[in-house]
Amino acid sequence: MNIIRVFGLVSAALMLVPLTCGKAALKSAPKAACAAISSSGRSGAASLAAKNLNLEIIDPSGHSTTLSAPLQTEGDECRAVFDHKGNLLAVAIRKQFDSTQGLRILIADTEVPEWVANFSVEPQAGLQAPLSLVGFLQDTESLVVQGSGEKTAKATATIVGTIVVDTAGKVLSAAPFKRTLEGRAPSFTDAMHNRLWYLSSPHFCPIRSVTLTGNLMQGPDVASLPNERSYCLPNVVGYPDSDTLVLAATMSDSDAVWRIDLGAGTGERIAAPRDRFPKGDQIDGNGSLSPDGQVFAFARHQFSYGRFDNFSYMGSDIVVVQVRPLRLLGVILPGDDLYQHEFAADHRDGKTSVLVFSSGVWKKLWVEPSKSSEHSAMAPNNGRLPSTPTTH
Repeated sequence: MNIIRVFGLVSAALMLVPLTCGKAALKSAPKAACAAISSSGRSGAASLAAKNLNLEIIDPSGHSTTLSAPLQTEGDECRAVFDHKGNLLAVAIRKQFDSTQGLRILIADTEVPEWVANFSVEPQAGLQAPLSLVGFLQDTESLVVQGSGEKTAKATATIVGTIVVDTAGKVLSAAPFKRTLEGRAPSFTDAMHNRLWYLSSPHFCPIRSVTLTGNLMQGPDVASLPNERSYCLPNVVGYPDSDTLVLAATMSDSDAVWRIDLGAGTGERIAAPRDRFPKGDQIDGNGSLSPDGQVFAFARHQFSYGRFDNFSYMGSDIVVVQVRPLRLLGVILPGDDLYQHEFAADHRDGKTSVLVFSSGVWKKLWVEPSKSSEHSAMAPNNGRLPSTPTTH
């Protein structure tokens, strides 16, 4: 791939605004929160309030450092991702339904720790807002940013554009990589394995894939889901490795989870009982895979709908499953408005936990392997992470 700098697309703002370090208290409830955990056990937990981003970095020993950065514009959604080595953490901020605003990306070196970049990616032809941070591309330090799907003259086709930027905000792709998907929304992006998955039309099956960036090439297909004759409509997908998918979906009478072994064309299916929401729930696209790829967690929400499409939020839970062999580990009840926040699953030393934002603080909730879908346990100190600030 030719590396050509494109001026005007990315507005680099490294050191454009003051970046401060130190413990910062939130003056108001956060509009969004997101977290990520590296393979070494270091975690990054971000919360967004008004025009300020707070990032708490916790090393494997439990030592905590907080970085803070003022923002030029407000956002209501964030996403956090580590690079393959687990040193660089990228936090992306955007307005969910704003078709004019760019995507703000801040990058922290979590070993130092300190902010190392702060830049904006702007929409352009072939890269339609709202923009999304997909993640770091494979084992590189390059980031993949994806545009929203654009309609074509053909009703069943959608064009999805992506670009690749480095950690200073420089564009590494001469033009957006455009993929015309002959199928149904939504699509699912896997930056680690450079794949874009999409549903077929009109019956969703099979689930197909193409390369996300670079030269266009066809990838593996999923003809059908295990123990499902013609159902291929996942709500959330995880990518444990290049040969495995884990998917979850809201079904008519229960929620289902599948593992697909792409090479062998086999897999497993389990049910996730709706003990808390017997009348139904809604799985969203908010899922998290542990750094070792052995545990997958996804969120479920319940809303009460009234007249004129008004709705009330009734609560959420997080379902946690083991990927291989596929089995239910437990269900976490985090409290608060989980549908506004992301979370991060972790599995190491034989223990499983989920980092969640609840009651204004980040908490690590432990999941003990159990046959009961309701079993979950909270960490000591009410699940709150240790907080030992470092001053720079």
